[in-house]
Amino acid sequence: YPLVRELSGSGTLAEWLSFANQHLGRGEQGGIIVCERGAYIRGLFGWEMKKGVGDQRQLVIRHFSVPGVLPPSDVIDALLDAVDALADRLGCREIQVEMPMSVQLHPAFAEHGLVPGSVGLHRRLPRKNAPERKADA
Repeated sequence: YPLVRELSGSGTLAEWLSFANQHLGRGEQGGIIVCERGAYIRGLFGWEMKKGVGDQRQLVIRHFSVPGVLPPSDVIDALLDAVDALADRLGCREIQVEMPMSVQLHPAFAEHGLVPGSVGLHRRLPRKNAPERKADA
């Protein structure tokens, strides 16, 4: 969670756990990949396999997060190698990595063939637009 919070700048632990639980146990449809060394998580990303035009598989990467306190090159390379291996295993024809525009891309992304291809726009909505949450009984 601290890695995701560092990347997104928002969200609660409960919201992160909800996101993580939606991705875990989804088999070939989605999951979370973690890069760890010893007892420490060095980086992570969430992934989802989608079908695009012509029924071609697309690997979508979200919450790609590597803390800035350590030299990130080795961790980024390891995570991007995992992205490539995952796309290959799933038979994906395209990889899409969603990153905030404020993030300066590390050269490793281009070295792995990942270059900016489009700009996505988003807007945060006020809490009143969020789905109703049921109170615990």
